[in-house]
Amino acid sequence: MGFRVTHKLLKIINTSFPRCTIYSLVMVLFPLTGYCYDDSEYRGEWTSEIGFEATGYPEESDNSDVRSNLSTFMSAEYYYEWNDGWDSFVFSPRLRLDQNDEKRNIFDISELSWIHVEDTWEIRTGIRQVSWGVALAQPPVDVINQTSFVEGFMATNSKLGQPMVNLSLVRDWGILDFYIMAGFREQVFPGESGRPGFPIEFDDDETTFPFEDRTYQGMDFAVRWQHSWDAFEWALSYFDGTSRDPSVNFNFDLAEPGVVASYYPIRQLGLELIYIYNGWQFKFENATTDGQYQQDDPVGTYTSSVIGLETTFGALFGSNIDVIVNVEYLLDDRKDDIVTFFEHDVMLGLIFPFNDAYDTRVALLSIWDPKYDEGMFALQGERRIAKSWKLGFVAVYFAAEAEEVSQDVRDAQTEELVNELISEFELFGESELEKIIESFGSILQENSFRFNSPGVQNALNNIGELQDFAFQQPDNKLGILETESSFTIQLIHYF
Repeated sequence: MGFRVTHKLLKIINTSFPRCTIYSLVMVLFPLTGYCYDDSEYRGEWTSEIGFEATGYPEESDNSDVRSNLSTFMSAEYYYEWNDGWDSFVFSPRLRLDQNDEKRNIFDISELSWIHVEDTWEIRTGIRQVSWGVALAQPPVDVINQTSFVEGFMATNSKLGQPMVNLSLVRDWGILDFYIMAGFREQVFPGESGRPGFPIEFDDDETTFPFEDRTYQGMDFAVRWQHSWDAFEWALSYFDGTSRDPSVNFNFDLAEPGVVASYYPIRQLGLELIYIYNGWQFKFENATTDGQYQQDDPVGTYTSSVIGLETTFGALFGSNIDVIVNVEYLLDDRKDDIVTFFEHDVMLGLIFPFNDAYDTRVALLSIWDPKYDEGMFALQGERRIAKSWKLGFVAVYFAAEAEEVSQDVRDAQTEELVNELISEFELFGESELEKIIESFGSILQENSFRFNSPGVQNALNNIGELQDFAFQQPDNKLGILETESSFTIQLIHYF
């Protein structure tokens, strides 16, 4: 019985993870089946939820016709422990189905792991979710799990499960964690019919993984040491593996234009620090990264940092409501690189637990760029409306306006782009200019060299999209989200 159940679970995840990872999970999880289903004293416990979500967009988008959207999501967790609690097994699948965007039709396994505990060490094997960092808005050191952007803004379940083996040593001098990870997960972006709508869709079929410099291809490694002393808590970490943030570039195909993601190997050194004084938490977080690329050009070594403070004020105005205040400053060395949205931004987070019988909770989040005068605001709330029902909402507003690029700037950037394409041209190679020439030549041939044909005109229009892709302005990064403000209502039933 135990083997049959485990076999079914592995058959399900075989569609989501590489086969080598499945074999590793079989070798690790198979021995525990004899324990799991022979112990008649404890049968395990299921918890689950199903949710319904409705989203509206007040403004029309130039890139999508969707003004309203419905979706449903389901998640569950099975927890089983045996051997007097020294061993446990967790299985947590998640499913989302969307009305318009097929990229949001996702099945993922957040957890499928066996955990064995001893007095001075633990080993956790399987698919897991791991969170690093002390920042509320965007922890720079949080590099273990991949992010799914289709879950929506302020989503709490946006991480994809990561196959790994994690050995944790518990000593007087702290906790030391070693990670070996396999089965890389790509970022998930909205599709052609989704919101937010982007000018050019991501071409998932052309994703690349430049692993030429990797010693162990397809394997990532990490180590993290955490400790505390008196009022200080800190953690040091090191990651050597595939970047979770892709380098994005145009595919230079004028027939079917798209954005291609490339995941390069990186090395990251992280630091997390908390100091607690009289109810105040002072936080600092820093990640130094080497090996990252942007538009397939090396970025070099850079740092991302967050400094902030957090405190709680109880019994607001004599009521039962508390307020948790978070203030953070986000800084990134890449500054004007388009990949970085929060390079010199201020974050303010206010969380209001109502401490009532209905678990009411309201959160307000603001991230603002004082240099370029743009940002976003989000309001989130939830309240239990019955014993097993909860109502929630999320409202997101982008305080940004897409600015028209002046003709002088466009001319200068066009010249720079053309010079770059020509300088990298190879007569017999795979340069970007060669791809454009080959693509346009094929289109001309297919249309009998008639320049006024719809196919050729469409290709010429796509050249304009290539220019727009290259002309993103560092002082107007959020302009692309100008019309993507939204309001979402959720109804969740717990089992």
